[in-house]
Amino acid sequence: MEENKTTSYSERVIRATRQVLLEVFQLLERFRDSLILVGGWVPIMIIPEAVGKHLGTIDVDLAINDKTLVETGSETMEDILLSNGYQHGAEPGRYIRRIHIDGQPISVPVDFLTSEHRHIPRNEFLDLTGISTITAPGCELSFDVSKEPRASARGIKNQVPAA
Repeated sequence: MEENKTTSYSERVIRATRQVLLEVFQLLERFRDSLILVGGWVPIMIIPEAVGKHLGTIDVDLAINDKTLVETGSETMEDILLSNGYQHGAEPGRYIRRIHIDGQPISVPVDFLTSEHRHIPRNEFLDLTGISTITAPGCELSFDVSKEPRASARGIKNQVPAA
């Protein structure tokens, strides 16, 4: 198994996670103004030269900004995820996407976070997203410093807002 030189994560797992990262942003495109990438993928997304030097990550962390969250139709974020092969994780706010890389199954966790400081009532948030998020103190700060780097995998180009 190929290993990243700076971590024990296999290249296969990192490829799977990157693929899921791009897929989830494509699926949730209509919520684009309210989603931002946080966590371990941010350095690679904002500093492309970091690829190969960065530790990598085995999950996708997304923050939902409830200040910019608006009705986008009848489907919630959760509806979209579940209808595209995502499953509920063991804890609220976590979804699992099982994909195959090089013929091997890999389960990639996708965590949805939000600030402890709510701008809309929790029931309205749930009506719009369908997601019981993980509360992350200070999460709202990521929306003040976000950037929009370009990311690609398997020839797919996608704008991924990153903190």
